Amino acid sequence: MIGRSRRDGAAALRDRPRPAPAAPGFRTVPHISDVGLEIRGRTWEELYLNAARGLLSLYAPEGKPLKESVRKAAVEAESPEDTLVLWLNEIIFLVSTKHWLPTRIIIREGGPKGLEAELRGGPTDAAERPVRLKGEIKAATYHNLKVRRRGAFLSAGIVLDV
Repeated sequence: MIGRSRRDGAAALRDRPRPAPAAPGFRTVPHISDVGLEIRGRTWEELYLNAARGLLSLYAPEGKPLKESVRKAAVEAESPEDTLVLWLNEIIFLVSTKHWLPTRIIIREGGPKGLEAELRGGPTDAAERPVRLKGEIKAATYHNLKVRRRGAFLSAGIVLDV
C-alpha cells in the first residue's frame, strides 16, 4: 500500500461492512440449482427445531394465517439422517399439499431415530387473508447429508430441492 501505514490498512479491514449474522442455529448456503441449510443444535430437539426454522425461512411468508390450529407430527426412522429428511419432508408436505403453514413448532421429544412435535399454524389459502409464500421447496434430499456431533453441538448440512 503506497502512502498508507499498516495501521491504516488494519483499520480499513476492521471498518469494512460485514455480512449480517445468520439466524441462530441455521444458515442457508448456495448449492447448484438448489438450496443448502447448515444446521446446529445442542440437543436433538434443538437440531430438529432449527432445521424446521431454516426450512420455513425459505418460504419467506408474507403475513400469518388468520385461523390457527394445532397438528401433531411424529417421525420414526433408522438413523439421524433419515429422521431429518422425513421431518423436513413432513413440513414441506403440509405447506405444499395441505396449504398449511406452521408458525410455531415445539419438539416434544427428539432423538437420533425419531421425534414428536406439535405444530401451530394455519391455512395459506384462506379467502379472508391468504398468506403468500415467496419460495417453493420440493423436497429435502440425502445429497451429502451427514449428522455429526462436534463438541457440544450436533450439526448437519442438508440440500433442499427447489
